[in-house]
Amino acid sequence: MPKPKKIKDESSLSQERKKALYKDKLIIQELSYEESLEKLNTLLSKLQNESLHIDDLKISYLQATLYLEHCEKLLNTIEQEVVELEIDESPL
Repeated sequence: MPKPKKIKDESSLSQERKKALYKDKLIIQELSYEESLEKLNTLLSKLQNESLHIDDLKISYLQATLYLEHCEKLLNTIEQEVVELEIDESPL
């Protein structure tokens, strides 16, 4: 399994929060597109809550970034597979 890449703005987090975020990265890599999109939508709703504590806001933002990147990665993979199918099925 590839090592998850480091996220921007992670430097100001406590060690405990960094460890939790790292675990999230590993878990997210196993999710389907639909599962990731559902989690992303949940986090976006949470981010719109104006009473969210600033530390929770930052963690939610970083988690949402992870879900978004995972969705984009999955979409890019599918797009590449479709392109390859089109090339394989094109007449010579």
